[in-house]
Amino acid sequence: GPAKYLERNAGHTTATFTVTTAPRTSDVVATIRATTGTLSAQTTLNVLAEYPFDILGVQFDQPSVMGGMNVTCTVTIDAPAPPSGLVIQLESSNSRVVPVPATITVLNGKVVATFTINTAKVSRDLSVRVTARYKDSVASGVLQVRRR
Repeated sequence: GPAKYLERNAGHTTATFTVTTAPRTSDVVATIRATTGTLSAQTTLNVLAEYPFDILGVQFDQPSVMGGMNVTCTVTIDAPAPPSGLVIQLESSNSRVVPVPATITVLNGKVVATFTINTAKVSRDLSVRVTARYKDSVASGVLQVRRR
């Protein structure tokens, strides 16, 4: 945008100002420059885009597993993740039996993120739902955990 001028009080060595950004469809780097007389300083500000991603699904490499065994979970999104990655919230309907991390990150350019679940032994067969959430987009998958 156009240059803005900031007036500082005599004798002060700093001045504070607010930067307001506008919604972006792609990440940009903005340069902020301050000049007084022959002195100049600058810095950059990374402005990240607001990405409208949808979660397509939550799948397990095995739909049914014996309690105490590991299973791989894959979360799929509808478009490649941005340069900064895409953080997805996770939740388990039974975190004692099927513990999941609070979040996973889909890396730059990828459409999937995977993680390992270390299931607990169970005294009876259980169905546990793992839910992935990004803003208003929600998807889930059900893992059957069997008694040995």
